[in-house]
Amino acid sequence: MKHYTVKGESLKKAPSSPYLYHQKRTLDELMSNSVVFNTYPTGAGKTIASLLYIKENPDVDTLFIAPTNELLRQHSEDIKEFVTKNNLPHIVVKIDAAVIEKLREGHRKGATLYEVLSNPLQFREELYIEDIEYDGKRPIIVVVNPDIFYYCFYSLYGKSDKGNLMDIIIRKFNYIIIDEFHYYNSKQLANFLFFMLLSKEFNYFKYGRKMCILTATPDELVEQYLKRGGIEYKIISNENENLESEDYEKLKTLSELDLYVTNQSLEEIVSELYKDNTFKDDVVVISQSIYIVNKIKEQLINSGINKDNIGVITGAIKSKERKKAVEKHLILATPTVDIGYNFKKENKEGQNIDEVITEASTCDQALQRLGRAGRILGKKNQNERSKVVLCVTDAIYEAFKEGNGEISRLELKKLIKEAMPERNIMKKYIESNGILELCFPMKEIYRKMAQQSKHIVENIFNMVISVFAPKSKASFKSLSAKINKYQKQCIFINEYEKSSEKKEVVENIDNKLFIDFYKNYCPDEEDEEFIDDSMLDDFSEEDIKVLKLGAEKDMIHYINSEITKTKSLLNFRGSDICKPALVFDKYYKFGQEHRIFVYDIFHLMRYYDIEWYESKGTFEKAAKIKLSDYEQEINGVDNIDVFIIVNGIRENAIEITWEYGFYGEQSDFEEKYTSKVEAINSLILIGYEYTTIGRERVVFPEKITKAFKESYIPIYTISQESKEEYKIRKIIKNQPIFLQKLNVQFSESEKEYLVITGTNSIIVDSEVVKIRNNAVKEDSFIW
Repeated sequence: MKHYTVKGESLKKAPSSPYLYHQKRTLDELMSNSVVFNTYPTGAGKTIASLLYIKENPDVDTLFIAPTNELLRQHSEDIKEFVTKNNLPHIVVKIDAAVIEKLREGHRKGATLYEVLSNPLQFREELYIEDIEYDGKRPIIVVVNPDIFYYCFYSLYGKSDKGNLMDIIIRKFNYIIIDEFHYYNSKQLANFLFFMLLSKEFNYFKYGRKMCILTATPDELVEQYLKRGGIEYKIISNENENLESEDYEKLKTLSELDLYVTNQSLEEIVSELYKDNTFKDDVVVISQSIYIVNKIKEQLINSGINKDNIGVITGAIKSKERKKAVEKHLILATPTVDIGYNFKKENKEGQNIDEVITEASTCDQALQRLGRAGRILGKKNQNERSKVVLCVTDAIYEAFKEGNGEISRLELKKLIKEAMPERNIMKKYIESNGILELCFPMKEIYRKMAQQSKHIVENIFNMVISVFAPKSKASFKSLSAKINKYQKQCIFINEYEKSSEKKEVVENIDNKLFIDFYKNYCPDEEDEEFIDDSMLDDFSEEDIKVLKLGAEKDMIHYINSEITKTKSLLNFRGSDICKPALVFDKYYKFGQEHRIFVYDIFHLMRYYDIEWYESKGTFEKAAKIKLSDYEQEINGVDNIDVFIIVNGIRENAIEITWEYGFYGEQSDFEEKYTSKVEAINSLILIGYEYTTIGRERVVFPEKITKAFKESYIPIYTISQESKEEYKIRKIIKNQPIFLQKLNVQFSESEKEYLVITGTNSIIVDSEVVKIRNNAVKEDSFIW
């Protein structure tokens, strides 16, 4: 292990104020700048810094955006406390998908959301605001996740509600706080940055809108975008404090720290630490994988440690159990706790967490998790040292310089940044497909504007291009045409799937859609001159109908594929292959108290010994339980058709892979599918288990395989040539993007490829700059 002794850290108090210096700075800078970034470390009180503006502007409607539902809960509680303490008139409302579903069952979700945003007092009981006395219009603070913000902003709710919701999200809130800004990738950052550009171009900033961004140091790229967009912003950090503040009173916020960097595994460190079954300190263990968390828990219990001494905080654990988990001396967690998680220990005079044991692959992960230990702001006992054990790869371990004396937190930050790679936010997506994504709300705004004002949207589009993709030749007109085509395709497929007269629907498909299909799907070299926008001019209506019916199967496939690729852009977090299952955890392999939860089948089938059930009834009978109405409601059982009982943890994971039958030559497949994104169906999901006998095929239920076989899935296909695979692995390194195997069966042979699925396939494709030689038809890569 390499050992580093790190000094404690203090924050300055603002003179003649109950607040910290950085909190007062944030308020002051918001008075003169449209956008303010507070980049002070974890545990410094950034949330309070952002709320001071509300205290000074008590009539402002506020939108507080936080990335996880757990953070929504924490922030809504903290904001309610702030509002009460400062006697503010605001109504605080926490909104997520479950809240909307619960308010008016069977009602349009978009309509319900609009009513909540317009007047939350009509849902007093459901939103727990019964104690608010109505004495006229009150300002509101809406605490919401970015998914709902995105759905409103991008007009993705139903036709009857999308216009109202887009309008209210753009106009209503004159103060917007975005928490954990560094958490987001390039696709997500572009959405927020575009909202800032829109606020500037429509003069919302000019007339008082403010945005407060709580984050680690902004990426240089973000600053570049802000400068290109002409947005007034200020960064508040402990590195740019005024010299006059040196004499201010200081409050200690972080304890002295011993950092140990090791290339041992997390399991080895934890096993060694608790071999004597002693619990002297409050410890958090953070793993990248919920499988590793559960495996460590089982190993500890098998070694004789009482399960009551262990708390678990993962995505599978419900809020009530998470709260109880915080009380335990040993907490096992996934990166769920990275994002603003508070480990509040009741009546503990010193730091809440004494020791963090974590793995990390990037510097941002390491710094975020280091910030969980030694937080002592406001604590009576500030003399205890904290400890962090950082588990890294051999290569990163070698990159860490040997410790040399006591170092400051800023020096520690520099040390970690030099030794560990930075997170790759995959910026090239913004320059390509990201522009099409951003064009969706612009086109909706354009549609609603009066003719004499439409040029404003065109100017905004030009601004977006100049900020995000200055080399792009895309035009608002061309991208609007793509969106029009996508919308027409969606209408056609919807009519086709619902109709009992499918032939008639095909016969009447818009000629432009048919020609687009023909141009992109059917051409061969001999027909290229024939296929253009006038190709149907010499055909009678009856002949055109015959042509369309003859191409029905291929046309439906092509249009579904095109819709899937575009639709995968229109989701804040992107879309991936997943399917939820209701789980009964028979032997508490996940949590410590509750055994019923919802989780993705891919993780379950890979890492656990499971039993599948076709219906809720057979599932309840096998588990010997009866789901209460409450359990069915909070788990969304009405929307689930897969039921699983977990019996144990697998020692060796099942290998998940795909099979695909291609009716043609290998060269045809590679020309059509490799090194590009295509959305295909008829993929067969299979698994392989490695036993003492060898590699054995695992059979999945027909319901599961059928669901994926019928779905269209975007895939980026990679040839397993060493050069090609290496390039892709380099691009996705340190990203939550995974390669899966695809076995393609040709008429007389088969070959294995690698694939990336879902929105990630498009993001990776954007990173790969392809130069095609028309003669050789090979791909080259620019780095």
